[in-house]
Amino acid sequence: MATQGIRINGIAPVATATPLIKSHWEQLGHKFSNKTDRVHRGTMLEPEECAHTIVWLLCDGASAMNATTISVDRGATSTR
Repeated sequence: MATQGIRINGIAPVATATPLIKSHWEQLGHKFSNKTDRVHRGTMLEPEECAHTIVWLLCDGASAMNATTISVDRGATSTR
């Protein structure tokens, strides 16, 4: 596909505070908070933080990126 100018990339986010996650926590009887000690740096990602990476991948500045998955994890994978 690269020979046709098609780039395929992806993101791999950590726990993200989406409406689905929030409602799931509430269904389990928990009060939702994006602050938690279970994720790196103590807070879940906001959806907008993932979106910024996607927007960058779509721009001309990322034209050299292909067949890559970007970890959107606030550095969690770099500290293991």
